[in-house]
Amino acid sequence: MRYRRLNPPQRTLFGPDLSNPSPRAVQGLIASIEGARDTDFLRTASEARELAASVFQLTQGEVVILPFLEEAAAEVICSSLLPATARVVVSSCGTYGQRLASAARRLGHAVTLTEAAPGEAVAPSTLIEVVHSTRPDAVLLIHGEGSTGVLQPMDGVGEACRRVGALLLVDASFTLSGVDLRTSAWEIDAAWSGTQRCLSAVAGLTLVALGPRALERLAPGPSSALHLSRALSGDYEAFPAPLLYALVEVLQLCNDQGLAYRFSRHRNRQMALIAGLQALGLEIVAAPAVRLPSVTVARVPAGVDGEGVRRALLDRFRLEIGGPMDATLGPVWRIGVMGHSAAPANILLLCSALEVLLEEQGCQVHRGAAARAALAVLEW
Repeated sequence: MRYRRLNPPQRTLFGPDLSNPSPRAVQGLIASIEGARDTDFLRTASEARELAASVFQLTQGEVVILPFLEEAAAEVICSSLLPATARVVVSSCGTYGQRLASAARRLGHAVTLTEAAPGEAVAPSTLIEVVHSTRPDAVLLIHGEGSTGVLQPMDGVGEACRRVGALLLVDASFTLSGVDLRTSAWEIDAAWSGTQRCLSAVAGLTLVALGPRALERLAPGPSSALHLSRALSGDYEAFPAPLLYALVEVLQLCNDQGLAYRFSRHRNRQMALIAGLQALGLEIVAAPAVRLPSVTVARVPAGVDGEGVRRALLDRFRLEIGGPMDATLGPVWRIGVMGHSAAPANILLLCSALEVLLEEQGCQVHRGAAARAALAVLEW
């Protein structure tokens, strides 16, 4: 058998699924391993849950840490909190919302799907009307839709759910620590997110915030890693300790920086990126009022090989951006501006590289305009 030493090239990750790990996360990954029943490990796990509660802005309830990716979280949460015969409303602004509906259907739930037009959010008033008319057991929604770059407003939705006795379950994978998410104030009963986007830890863990109503409804379940009751019990058998240490490091960093700073930083980087993209003549998919700070989706100009540009960014500039997910949008680029990747120098490099590649594809560009437009907005 022939092999060579593993030596992946350095990349700047501007895709919607990962950000570059924070140096603090890398420090956590190389810490000494402890056993799952070691008192120091248990103290670290408790600290992670407490710090995560502050990032979720959860004032009452519990945070649990699941040892798997967030793609599985929706089914784990629904199966732990709802009966198989539950009736649910799913609010969808794109592909991730559709996946949420599919997850509910796989569990046997009766799904009422409320969809937004491409690039738009579901109006909270529309969602509230559906809640009042259907009186579901739960409402599921994506706070930040990573396929379209849309931020879903939730004004009054939590209150409407309470009036009819429904749980409000929110996927915050694209927003936690990068966009304001007031779990308790907005009356969210359960919210969840991975740790590899705005937090800039590493993929492999899911954080779940559970409010008092969710805890009351938590159905007794088997001693399984796929049920929230086990996570609440503090059972960390065979838990991936390095991922936990990386998580604690970035949660401490969040606490040191403060959420207000992190929210304004992500918003500023998004505005700078959009200024650069628009200087290149690119159209942003999401309507201005509902643009998601962490993911910007831009249409590929007519006549441009979108996938060819993505490959060139990766091969020549070591920059990764995402491609289309939602077929209704046509050719698009999905650009994540999250966590450690969202450094001003990285954004200027991306704008300049796109300018070079678009000019090579025959687009009319003003050399240097994209970087100058972004620079005029960036706060250092």
